[in-house]
Amino acid sequence: MRIRAKWLVAMFAASVAFGVLGCQPELPEAPKAVGQAAQTASGIEVSVVSFNIEEPDFIDNGTKEAMRPATATPVAVLRLKIRNTSDAPKTYKPLHNGADGGNRVLICTDPGIEHSEGDPDPRVFVNYIKFEKQVQTPSQVVHPVTLAPGEEIIDEYLFEKPVDGIGQLVMLIPTKVMFSEGVKDPKDAKNIKSLRILLPPVEEIKPVPPSGLNAPAVVDGIEMTVTRVVQEYAEIAPVMPPATKLKYPYGYTTTPVMSVYVTIKNTSDKATSYNPSHTMPVSGINMRMSGGLALKRVKLKSGELGKGQQPGAIEIKPGEQIEDVFFFETPSSESKLDFNVSGHILGVRGIYRFELNYAPSNPPLPDFEPYKKGEAAAEEGDAAPAENEDAPEQDE
Repeated sequence: MRIRAKWLVAMFAASVAFGVLGCQPELPEAPKAVGQAAQTASGIEVSVVSFNIEEPDFIDNGTKEAMRPATATPVAVLRLKIRNTSDAPKTYKPLHNGADGGNRVLICTDPGIEHSEGDPDPRVFVNYIKFEKQVQTPSQVVHPVTLAPGEEIIDEYLFEKPVDGIGQLVMLIPTKVMFSEGVKDPKDAKNIKSLRILLPPVEEIKPVPPSGLNAPAVVDGIEMTVTRVVQEYAEIAPVMPPATKLKYPYGYTTTPVMSVYVTIKNTSDKATSYNPSHTMPVSGINMRMSGGLALKRVKLKSGELGKGQQPGAIEIKPGEQIEDVFFFETPSSESKLDFNVSGHILGVRGIYRFELNYAPSNPPLPDFEPYKKGEAAAEEGDAAPAENEDAPEQDE
């Protein structure tokens, strides 16, 4: 899945932050040991949860769509736990898009405490990643959060992958910025003392491979499984069932479609929403052939749905399972398929990723007019259903 062009500029517009933070005339406090929580003067405890090389998903805060970057570029993900240890509420201000200097969480090499002002700064800084405001990872905190006494949250900061052999790394946090109004003038950043915590050796985490047929993919307790991929003339049903049940099929697509059948199960303890938007364009449901060619999603005419398709937004309660089917244009040849569904369709943050096999077939023509055959035509009350004469619409 490809990120829009505007994301490409924003995603890795990494900047070097030079040594104004944590470089005071007096010797800085020695950094906290790896894994040790650091208590700040304001009653906030900060600790390192993990420091990994990963390939995270990203979310557009405008459309809520989750997607993968255009190329798999690993980044360093620093996860922090922020806990309010005081007896009063405290506000945490995330610093993902702060200005340079003392308004950011930084990572640099540890020169030891012998370094003093006036000497050349021996530290090497790891480039941080600064996004456009509408882009974030699924787990990033993007707005100030007020923590009640004893409450804690986890946030993550992104950096470029540190070069091999760079040495011991230290995280620098401007706590007076993170838990106050911030630095108005970047020149004043040198007066902000930083919290210094040693980082563990960076660990490389391999991305979770896509799920295959009948293998569930899970995001935040909501499970999706692709159960069947078939080329067929899809049966059509009216959105509003008629007062008298039709004895014969309502209609079929006039050309074959590729039907992707799925089951969705809520294994969490909370209800979730589901809106596949079968009758209108929607971002976040994408199918690509192995060469990268996107396959258009097939939409039926207004007032029609494919048999087995969910009619609209529904609630899935804990423990409940539903079925659905997505229609796409048929690939021209045998291919592996990348089928990706953004979690916002199911009320969660992340991507359901599947790798599927497709082989073209030659499905037989359906009986478009069963009500005209044999003795059934003379049976009283067998009204002929509306004939679907138009080819189905496709997403652009």
